[in-house]
Amino acid sequence: MRTKHLGLLISFIFISIFLSSCNPPEDKIIITHTITAKKTVCVYKDSVVTSKIVCKLNRGDKVFRPDATSNGMARVALQEFGSQVGYIDKKYISSDTTIITHSSVLRDEYGLEIVPNLDETFDYVAQSYLGFFPVKKTNFWIFAIILVVGIVTFSVISYVKTPIWAQLLAFALVTPFALWVAFNIQQYNLSQIDGNFYCLIIILAFLALTVFMTTALTASVGKLIGRDLALKSTIWSCVSVFLIYFCVAFVHSLSDLSFKFGLFIYAAIILYYVYQRAILIKREKGLGLKALWLLLLYIVELIISIVLINIIMIPMQVVSSILIAQLVGAFMVIYVVVQFMVGVFSTPVTQPEEEGKEYEWREIHGLRPGVSDDWYDSSGNVYEETASGKLRKKW
Repeated sequence: MRTKHLGLLISFIFISIFLSSCNPPEDKIIITHTITAKKTVCVYKDSVVTSKIVCKLNRGDKVFRPDATSNGMARVALQEFGSQVGYIDKKYISSDTTIITHSSVLRDEYGLEIVPNLDETFDYVAQSYLGFFPVKKTNFWIFAIILVVGIVTFSVISYVKTPIWAQLLAFALVTPFALWVAFNIQQYNLSQIDGNFYCLIIILAFLALTVFMTTALTASVGKLIGRDLALKSTIWSCVSVFLIYFCVAFVHSLSDLSFKFGLFIYAAIILYYVYQRAILIKREKGLGLKALWLLLLYIVELIISIVLINIIMIPMQVVSSILIAQLVGAFMVIYVVVQFMVGVFSTPVTQPEEEGKEYEWREIHGLRPGVSDDWYDSSGNVYEETASGKLRKKW
């Protein structure tokens, strides 16, 4: 029944409002309009030069929100947030556009350093990779073929019994194409694909590819450092990247803190497993140079494996975080709209009279709770609940 979902609907509405009110620090586009006349120019009250002069402007003065008219004049605001307006010959107005990247927004407006630097580095790597990669143009079918091949390949090598040389060879052959897809989506946001349905297919396929890459890494690299460590470190890397992206998009001031928190937990996981391996080596080999050598060898394998995991997975995780956030936002919007339409067009079911008493709707539709167990309608009538979902008019 609809009232059972009222709390969930209210929660979705609240979350939707929260997400929409916390706008991501996207690239800012600042357009300035400057007077370029060599001499003083007049600002008129109307769009004809015979009208009253409002004021005069000099070269370099700013005007705001120019709107051209049919006779060569432009209606301009004289203050950025003020109401005073006037008309000036549009040939004396020069417009300049400045783009401020969201990294600069995070750095300048929120005092962040770590995440903006990482974001700029990631953009640089993505652009360099796309420029180096031989595939320059793309479409739905190129994306689809790469993703399907990747999903099939990584699902096959996810079996633990697959030889490690075959697993590493598969990664070497397929990962460059998977990273190309990730960087392309991050840079162009699927703008090269026509149709929302086709974009949704690519999004879901990319998320599936990320999952199978995680399982394949667990099965392959896990043979070197332990499957439990490989799985937990990869999953936590995904979680921390998502937390960082969420803060970048919605809680800007916590972005650096989320990065430090994720890095701290990641280091704690690795150190714990190094400690466990040291105890195991001590139990089996005792104390000595051989035990120390085995521990150092494990640490080297661990470092190489962690670097390999993050080189492969971070681009996939960043793009997956963006896509998941977009899907969640779209789902919430659709859910709220559907629930609203259901509430508008659904007809409430009334209960028949019982023992000469008139009952209200079983869903208590349109009534609001009052003190004790009483309910009130819009006319001020009072009802008492006689059974679950049944109300009887008191007066």
